[in-house]
Amino acid sequence: MPPLALVTGAAHRLGKIFALTLARLGYDIVLHYHSSEEEALQTKAEIESLSRKVFLIQADLTQPSEIQSLFTQLDNILHSSSFILEALVNSAAFMPSGNVDALSLENWDTSLDLNLRAPFLLAQHCAKKMTDGGVIINITDVGAQKAWSRYP
Repeated sequence: MPPLALVTGAAHRLGKIFALTLARLGYDIVLHYHSSEEEALQTKAEIESLSRKVFLIQADLTQPSEIQSLFTQLDNILHSSSFILEALVNSAAFMPSGNVDALSLENWDTSLDLNLRAPFLLAQHCAKKMTDGGVIINITDVGAQKAWSRYP
């Protein structure tokens, strides 16, 4: 059975590119999305055109209960097949912009919950499933090395 990769934020932008690249390398894909259902369906069709299997999972990764639900669904996929989870790509992100007065506490919390806590929780869950090894990739951008004005 081909290896399985979980890619968060895989409906569009960089997450889509990661999912398509992994599919081209022979991975079947668990394609996570939050609110971009139409784009997720389009990306699913592109991956399936590469003769790869795709499993769509919708979840708000700022909510630990929805991360748990994602893993319940992933467990169902793993238990109903001979798939082995071999890769996690944490690509989902939230980058609000605005001056200091425009950034709300809600945006700050969402940034921390999605950009820091979610990858940590996802990595914890996936590491337990990667008993024969695997890879966890956390995507950042230049903002991790250089402070940008107007971004938390």
